[in-house]
Amino acid sequence: KQSLVRLAEREGYFQFQWLSQEILIQPDLEQADIRLHFSIGEPARFGQLQWSPVDFTPQLLQRFVTIKPNDKYDAKVVNRLRDDLSTSGYFNQVAVVEEVDRSQHPAVVNLRIELDPRPANTYTTTLGFGTDTGPRGQFAWDRHYLGPSGDRLNLATGAQQQNNEFVLRGNYERPRGNDPDEFWFAKILTLREEEDFRFEDSSNDEQIFPQLDGNQRQLQLDVGLLRDQGRDGAWPIKERWFLSFLYDRFDALDRSELVPEQLALLEANPQLEPNLQVSQQVVSAGASWDLGHIRGHGFAIHGTSAQLRLTGALESAGSDISFAKVYFRARHSRVVGDNHKFLFRGELGYTEAATRDFTIALDERSLDLSISRLPEAYRFKTGGDRSVRGYGFESLSNNRIGSNHLLSFSAEYEYRLAQNWAVAGVYDVGNAF
Repeated sequence: KQSLVRLAEREGYFQFQWLSQEILIQPDLEQADIRLHFSIGEPARFGQLQWSPVDFTPQLLQRFVTIKPNDKYDAKVVNRLRDDLSTSGYFNQVAVVEEVDRSQHPAVVNLRIELDPRPANTYTTTLGFGTDTGPRGQFAWDRHYLGPSGDRLNLATGAQQQNNEFVLRGNYERPRGNDPDEFWFAKILTLREEEDFRFEDSSNDEQIFPQLDGNQRQLQLDVGLLRDQGRDGAWPIKERWFLSFLYDRFDALDRSELVPEQLALLEANPQLEPNLQVSQQVVSAGASWDLGHIRGHGFAIHGTSAQLRLTGALESAGSDISFAKVYFRARHSRVVGDNHKFLFRGELGYTEAATRDFTIALDERSLDLSISRLPEAYRFKTGGDRSVRGYGFESLSNNRIGSNHLLSFSAEYEYRLAQNWAVAGVYDVGNAF
């Protein structure tokens, strides 16, 4: 009987009643017949929504509401409202209180929504060390709401010893329309680092000529639309459409720092110079779809994640280079029994873009070079603990300066020894080329 009552209330039938309840006992047969007549009545309807006072516009708050007065009561809709408000990033605490008025026919459920806004600012500082970065640090500022309309901003700056890299990035989002998961966005990135130009024999990774020290500069601005799709289903997808503006400059021709051997190489091979001092502007457009269906925690984390990204540019639309690029990655993990886990990961990248192919003459040999015309930001690299393990971070590519194409695969088996300890065997294969 209690289960029937709970089921009726969960489905919004608050005016239920027992029409009859009988237990007919036959002692001589050691048997009892139970007869219940349960009337659920009419389904309840939504009534009024009452908000606690907050410094946000009604338009922003209404984005989270899909409930209209006199709609049929649905507990899932109330839970979705509660979840959307809690995950919006605007509030510390959210309470959605249901007040049932059984005196009306049908019953009416009024909602009282109590909100506790979070502090507007969060500051984060991180310090670390990695074998691929050396000492590194980052400072970030999150402005969770710039005003009552819910615009938000993130700024971060970071530096690392490896390549003397310095990065400054910003991300701005503005709510769009009536969907709580839809935003206009703008992103800016500026990067400065030292990037060497190497001459390597790909058959044995032998460096056959002293590398040229270069400087890389990037300035990139992305604007577009971000929205979540299918979050009520099992496979939520984050969709992004964007227009990107990139300025990229690479300079390894500071002749004041070149040794005589390098100066002689440049004099004998003037076709090298366009690759050692490059400045490009790119206007591109694209879209990406991120899927994440992950469950569990600790060793038992399992599920599937994937990303598909498409990007293209045309010289006729203001770019210095035309290209079409597709990138896809997927990761799937599965737990078998209590102690066995299998993980598979793959990456595929293809770019239809021009390369510069030429031969340079050395003292006793010649070297065939194939260099992508893509700016650094659009080139593929691989290697490192999240791709092809056993190789240095992003050390796999054409002379380590990036490539047009990418292919990698990884398989991993984990065996749990104790609650928080496991041993793993991995097989990785891949390259950028």
